[in-house]
Amino acid sequence: MKTTEQYAEVLNRLFEIEEQIAELWTYHPENPNAVDVVIEFNELQREASTIESYLQDNGVDLDVDVF
Repeated sequence: MKTTEQYAEVLNRLFEIEEQIAELWTYHPENPNAVDVVIEFNELQREASTIESYLQDNGVDLDVDVF
């Protein structure tokens, strides 16, 4: 017989999997509202660059290697 703790662990794993599925659906080619990964990537890179410039212009030393 399974304990309540064992069921809780299995349910937690199911919730984790469902969250991953939902996240992947965001980018899935069959999703009619899918996020274009290339466009999203480029937009985030531009935004990161803008923030980095702002911080550097305000005296923050960014010694961060990204990719």
